[in-house]
Amino acid sequence: MFKKSFLDKMKQELINQKQQLQTKLLQEEEIDTQGDDVDHIQGNILANISKRLSERDSAKLIQIDKALQKMEDSSYGMCEECDEEIFEKRLSFNPCFSICVSCAEQQEFEAKKKRVS
Repeated sequence: MFKKSFLDKMKQELINQKQQLQTKLLQEEEIDTQGDDVDHIQGNILANISKRLSERDSAKLIQIDKALQKMEDSSYGMCEECDEEIFEKRLSFNPCFSICVSCAEQQEFEAKKKRVS
């Protein structure tokens, strides 16, 4: 199991990330598509990119909330696939990781195999 200091550090990191994403999502501006055809096209491209980024940020918020919930129920850092402990180094890189390196590699291998077929 993880040391309390490590869990506190990860919790604070998750809370900071959550606050940053929430602030970012609240501050999104309306994109101006007025003007000539080029302005309209550029505005639509920017709006599409902004929408995709917002969707990615929203998905990240869900991951953060899930990780924080796991901290509450003492299952944080356990692989969802094999129930082994995820290495601290991996969680330090991304506190939202929910599977260990071995299972992530296996999932990646399976995904590549499906694309090739």
